[in-house]
Amino acid sequence: MDYTINLDDYNISYDLQYYTLMIRLLEPYITFKKSPTGFTINQKLEKSKYSIITWLDYIHFIQIKFPSIIDEELKILKDDLSNEETRKEAYSHYTRSYDRENIGREEDNFNHHYKLFKSMNKTQIKEEHQFYKEKVPGSKFTGYTIIQNGFNQRVRFLERVSKMNQTKNGSINDVNQFLENLKYCL
Repeated sequence: MDYTINLDDYNISYDLQYYTLMIRLLEPYITFKKSPTGFTINQKLEKSKYSIITWLDYIHFIQIKFPSIIDEELKILKDDLSNEETRKEAYSHYTRSYDRENIGREEDNFNHHYKLFKSMNKTQIKEEHQFYKEKVPGSKFTGYTIIQNGFNQRVRFLERVSKMNQTKNGSINDVNQFLENLKYCL
């Protein structure tokens, strides 16, 4: 998914703006090409290879596969965010010199990170301290906060795209109307 797209640049109450946004969002997976008979729908197979698909294939893509792609990306982002939060918690426990046996945590991920911090040398711990506790030069945030904010922004982006797709492509008639009117954007 292209997270550089600013969803606020588009007022999806207007069909043409919505169509333009969808064309951009789908570009990594689907492209629409003008043809003498109207347009073709091309599904990306690999790097620069595409296959022409039917309207029915597109309906299946936009109502089944695209939501699954979004859900999978959301799951990965949330797992990564959770991992970063657990890593920070393990770092906090390590720097407070807690006795590992008295923490009361049994989670494998936490234990993994805690043991990792215990095995680091002073230079590595200093780098971790800078990441978690010190502001990045020219910023008012720590490296950890910047990463956490990035994850949260991408999660919100995907949630908005998912909601928009559900609202605007929730029925076959909506998808057919999108495809019928696409000629005004190509």
